[in-house]
Amino acid sequence: MLYIKSYYDKLRWTKKQLIKIQEKWGKPINARRNFDLIKIYLDSEDSKNKLSAQTADDLDLISVFNYIDRTNSNPGKQYLFNLLHCPTTELDVLHDLDNDIEDLNMDIPGRELLEVELSKLNHPDAYFIADLFLRAHEPVFASVINFYIKVSPFLILAALLSLIVIPNIFSFIFLLLLFAYNIVIYFSNRKAISGYTKSLPQLLVMYKVAMALAKSGKFGQVHDVKCSLSSLRGLKRALKFVNIESGFVNGKSDIAYAAFHLFKLLFVIEPNTYTSSLKQVSKYREDIKEVYKFIGRADTLIAIQSIRDGMPFYSKPAFMGVDGKIEITELFHPLVANCVTNSLYTTNADRGH
Repeated sequence: MLYIKSYYDKLRWTKKQLIKIQEKWGKPINARRNFDLIKIYLDSEDSKNKLSAQTADDLDLISVFNYIDRTNSNPGKQYLFNLLHCPTTELDVLHDLDNDIEDLNMDIPGRELLEVELSKLNHPDAYFIADLFLRAHEPVFASVINFYIKVSPFLILAALLSLIVIPNIFSFIFLLLLFAYNIVIYFSNRKAISGYTKSLPQLLVMYKVAMALAKSGKFGQVHDVKCSLSSLRGLKRALKFVNIESGFVNGKSDIAYAAFHLFKLLFVIEPNTYTSSLKQVSKYREDIKEVYKFIGRADTLIAIQSIRDGMPFYSKPAFMGVDGKIEITELFHPLVANCVTNSLYTTNADRGH
């Protein structure tokens, strides 16, 4: 019954999400943004093109980002924020970006379905996916505790079986002690492992979303992404229990999710997942990064088209790259109310004249 309910809940969620996507197209999104989480990816970036904090502040990039952020996923927000602070001057990269945007815009219904897929990653825990490949995670439990975490579910099952076969007070007390100690382990180590364990269900959601986007054929050459997705099948198999949880991530108010969370708490599933998956996640860090960047770029392409469609007019620059001049007609700033347009012409632009 819960499975059937979950199936129809997903259908209703998809329909509502599609309506929401259509209504917000071309409009700035007025929402509170957690920049401590959004800048996780940027803070790890060590690029020569990265703007200094002072320059970013002078350009008021926070306000610019709030205006241009039309992304559907939290990895998309992180990627766009990073792109804004690390501008590229490579013409081939810029032209490829524009070509992929144009390709997306040729199939609006298809683009909207891709936005629905991307919106599956707007859960707050999706911000922590980047942490899986940005740094190596070390064991936090002592070897004795680690051993107990592995055998605890079997001890609980043995105590339950004992109570069923021969009801007795000793098995009941033993079971209560096990549950109490498991709760202590969970809450005493929650801060150290929560970011990691929260990101694993989202990692599997990202895998499924990336598979859908790669099959669409809307994002240029995706050979490297497909190779990474193929490699991540091994990680997906290693996280079978987390794969079950990934089906609940969009329904935290659901009774099924609450029951599942209680089960995880009593059976120390999160600490067990942490210790058992460290080596696997470390092995696939580069593949996770490749898929993450693919998701972020795809979401950014859609956001840029939304900005263009919401503008009264816009122009694509023509990069000459030979005589070093800048010529702009009727330039305006979309963040300035009642902005007066101005034209600009300079020579010796390379020298700032």
